[in-house]
Amino acid sequence: MPLSSRPHKNVRMLLVAVLLISALSVSVSLARGGHTQPSGSAKSWVSPDPVANGSQFFVYGSGFQPGQSLAILVSDGVSGSYLLTTVNSTGSFSVWSWAQFLVSGTKNVAVYQSGDRHMTVLSSCTFQVL
Repeated sequence: MPLSSRPHKNVRMLLVAVLLISALSVSVSLARGGHTQPSGSAKSWVSPDPVANGSQFFVYGSGFQPGQSLAILVSDGVSGSYLLTTVNSTGSFSVWSWAQFLVSGTKNVAVYQSGDRHMTVLSSCTFQVL
């Protein structure tokens, strides 16, 4: 039976359709990830603000779910680092780090639930590095 026969054409068309549908579903699921809008009543802030480069700073938060594990991204749009913490029984957290940035200016803080594949921002704030 030659390859151009009708049954083989149907199988090839079905295979192409399955591949196209798979590619579309992957692109839609990727587009849903990376939410950037804060959700809920959670709040976060940095102290001191401004902070001198090379000095210690604290990230504080309130209004979170007690026991929740958090990943906090501190970045300047080019590079960043994650801080990990757990929310206490009152719904608050505090975590510290050193301001070790190559350039002074505004830095962004985004608080995520650890392990959230959608990267939903629970809270965000900014601070200045001198």
